[in-house]
Amino acid sequence: MNKGTQLIGLMTCPHGGVKLGRVLSQRLFMPLCLLLSLSLFTDFAFAVQVPELYIAEVPVESQQNADRLRAAKTGLGNVVVRISGAREALTNSWIKIALDNPDKYLKQFRFIVSKSFDATEQRVRLNFDAELVDQLLRDAGLPIWGVNRPNLLVWLVQEEGSNRDIIGADDKSGLKQAIAEQALIRGLPLLFPLMDLEDKVTLSTVDAWGLFQDRLERASLRYNAEAILAGKVYPNAQGEWTGRWLFIFNGQTLSFDAQTKRLEDLPVEVINRVADYLANYYAINTSASLKDRVKVVVKGVNSTEDYARASTYLAKFAAVRDVFISQVDGDQLFLDLVTEGQQGQLRQAIALDNKLVPEPSLIGVDGRDILVFRWQP
Repeated sequence: MNKGTQLIGLMTCPHGGVKLGRVLSQRLFMPLCLLLSLSLFTDFAFAVQVPELYIAEVPVESQQNADRLRAAKTGLGNVVVRISGAREALTNSWIKIALDNPDKYLKQFRFIVSKSFDATEQRVRLNFDAELVDQLLRDAGLPIWGVNRPNLLVWLVQEEGSNRDIIGADDKSGLKQAIAEQALIRGLPLLFPLMDLEDKVTLSTVDAWGLFQDRLERASLRYNAEAILAGKVYPNAQGEWTGRWLFIFNGQTLSFDAQTKRLEDLPVEVINRVADYLANYYAINTSASLKDRVKVVVKGVNSTEDYARASTYLAKFAAVRDVFISQVDGDQLFLDLVTEGQQGQLRQAIALDNKLVPEPSLIGVDGRDILVFRWQP
């Protein structure tokens, strides 16, 4: 097991700049209640930095080492899918070998025992090393999806008997719980609508049931969500559950149906489909042939603390391997980033947050774009 946490280090580089070591921070677990509580805020952001992507909790029969090892294998598989964004990652030969020795990637674990009046449940909480997992994905040629992830706003109508209701932030339904649990597995931050007076005036249950895109988008404006998932769920004549879904993202609209025998299985298929789509858009291709340098200018850095914070902030992106400070001129910080993937993917990842506000790019002497941002601490 790898023990300890590395801190940021500054060291002089051969070309005279300063290299900022990658940040390996201990990510804190986002329990399900916190994931759900994202929907309770009114000052909504475009994206969420999802913590604890490298932690998994897996049920165990006992605290014996054999059971813990089986759970570690399952947990590492869950983390690999969550970070790569690719369910097919588990078929990769490098990943298969790693799953046979999950302790190599494990920092620490602890058992959690939950007791109720009629049962006792045991789980093991597994904290995997972020640097080792990321390197495993690079060795396997798999993508890496960073901690900045788009908010997914869910408008969902469930039909029970003659009633149709939009599931809101305060709803305690099993369907909402199942959606939230699957989103947690895939590392997707969710928003559920408040269903206050403003929501009810803007979007009626009839509009939501009809999956009318223009009305859904209008009702979603207040939440500033990057993606919208709208659905209606109802039992069919065969006693199975059918869901019709509309996914709206980046000017594109996908519509699809899903059908399962059990209501709680329906969200698994739906959230997996959405997560696959978003990962394909945001996850960074780690192929060595795509490594490149990107020049960046950050404006609005007025102190040494701002320099450090802005540089450290950029270093945390999955697309960024190293950050070199090449020049400081007034309130402008000039950086060279060693990146993976395409420049457009780095732009997209940065655009998910509001700490770096894009400004018009410049053209360098070599004819390549220089990305320009304004720091908003």
